[in-house]
Amino acid sequence: MTVKASTLAALEAAMIRLLGGKPLHTDGSLTVANLAREARVGRATANRAKDVVMHFQLAVSARRPAASGDPKDDGINADTNSKEERRALRALASQVTILTLALRDAEREVKRLTALLSQERAARNDEKVLVLPVRTPG
Repeated sequence: MTVKASTLAALEAAMIRLLGGKPLHTDGSLTVANLAREARVGRATANRAKDVVMHFQLAVSARRPAASGDPKDDGINADTNSKEERRALRALASQVTILTLALRDAEREVKRLTALLSQERAARNDEKVLVLPVRTPG
């Protein structure tokens, strides 16, 4: 079963709000259930949007250190030494996710506008247009 474009957009906007720490409809916990609540969709619907959920989970896991405390297990390169570097890398990984979603939104809008332009052009081709020659005064 496919997920509507409007639902995907709502989930992506909800993810951006949650990852940005600016939830509107939840307590801000970084869970898939909260993602669904923040987007105002059902949990089952959210789960059908596998790409969005996967990006959300990757962004969340990039923010959380490993339970063992071992930097090799926190999703960030093992050769990163300082806590500040790991924190910065996790923040950058989250930003990449947010920017990827923003790019998807922009691509969807370009497709929508391209289709609208095509419809407009087709409508104009159906109309009879009278072209008059330009006369210069004199």
